[in-house]
Amino acid sequence: MASLIDSREFTKRVAIKDLNPSVTNILIIGIVIDKRSPRIVSCKKRNTEKSLLKFTMRDSEVDFINVTMWGSQDFIENLSMEFYMGTVVEVINPTVAFRNLRGHDDVLVPDVTSSFTLSCDETQSKITRHETDCARYFPLAHIPTKCPGDFYSLRDAYENSQMLKNRSLNFLVVVKSVGEVKRIKMKEGEEKEMREISVMDRTFNSMPLTIWELEMVIRAGSWKPCRTTLFLADFKLEWNKYKSKYALSYGYRSIIIDNPITEQAQELATWAYSTALASKDENIPFPIDPKTVNTVMSSRAVREKVKKEGTRTFTALVYAVIYHFDLDGCSAPTVVRQCEYCNWSVNEDDTCKNCNCPSGAGTELPSTVTVFDIRMHIADHTGNLMNCKLTQAVAKHLCQCSAEEFLAKTDDEKTALKFRTLFKHHAVRIIVSPNSCDNNKPKVTALSCERTSLSTHCTLVPMM
Repeated sequence: MASLIDSREFTKRVAIKDLNPSVTNILIIGIVIDKRSPRIVSCKKRNTEKSLLKFTMRDSEVDFINVTMWGSQDFIENLSMEFYMGTVVEVINPTVAFRNLRGHDDVLVPDVTSSFTLSCDETQSKITRHETDCARYFPLAHIPTKCPGDFYSLRDAYENSQMLKNRSLNFLVVVKSVGEVKRIKMKEGEEKEMREISVMDRTFNSMPLTIWELEMVIRAGSWKPCRTTLFLADFKLEWNKYKSKYALSYGYRSIIIDNPITEQAQELATWAYSTALASKDENIPFPIDPKTVNTVMSSRAVREKVKKEGTRTFTALVYAVIYHFDLDGCSAPTVVRQCEYCNWSVNEDDTCKNCNCPSGAGTELPSTVTVFDIRMHIADHTGNLMNCKLTQAVAKHLCQCSAEEFLAKTDDEKTALKFRTLFKHHAVRIIVSPNSCDNNKPKVTALSCERTSLSTHCTLVPMM
């Protein structure tokens, strides 16, 4: 699409901040920061159909506006393929109208700073690429549409999920993983493409986010785990019945600004790259100090709480005996090699099996770490808790060595380590998280495991 500035000299270039309903024959230039898939709308009175394309553009740090183009299906579909998020466009001869803040249409578009909306028609308006002085617009695509400090931490939203239900929230997160594009058949028989990603911040290890908008599905393919930061504006935290966990919901009003130019985003990116993926445990949804876990529960009480509140994460202090601690057997490996970027297992040549990881995708050299992968069974007088996964800190404490040092030990030394712990009384602090596959079999992770005397054990263990 060639620029129309020279050929349409009667147009007047107007900034978004200077718009008003009385101006006509105008030209607005800005960068597209959000774009939705074309839709077909039925007009019942005329028994006809028209197509529309909606997008959001900005021409300054503070000024952005919603644009709607109406036209035939072929026209709208062709127009949609000619510009994308991040494209600088010219909107020529639109109709400027006041937003109806209480109207249905305003709820179905992103929240903007302009008091107006731009409506374009195939026969009278034009949307085309802008070809000159584009560089000054590009940074605007990386400035949040909300106040840079106006966001919730993932943990705050998670812990206050009932109170924040159905509220629009902002988040500053870093991409943890990017899933493959999937084609899903909808109830109406239509197939749609979607992509699942996982995000995190300093307070929460992993929160799923499902994207259905095609433009954003494609754009997310360029996001790098532990590299790309996102400012999520007007998202909702909703319970995902399929996954049995809370997830972020991308809706009509949502806008994603990737790699936002803010001090907080830079700090988050630095933290994520240096420490996050190498130190997080998938079973622990948020960082927690074991010393703060002081709610004493029996094994039975833990299991009953799982049945009653299977969708919630909780912690408990269990006084129990370790009756299964297989350090020297062949039932499962106790030490594994993982990708340092994403914690996935690696191939024999140390390449990551996760194609969405920088290492697995080939954009970074392979980097692996040797880690413990140990599970234990514990029991008290009320029953047992099986397959409690040990954090790296707990595994090192019980084995009294690092994973690399453990590999060098003989079978006899491993057996001696096992019986130093087996059938002894311990105070085990655990975190119990939902299991997306089976709510009745939650993920149990040992945050700490300390020896206790028999007298202490008998005094503190609950009766039921």
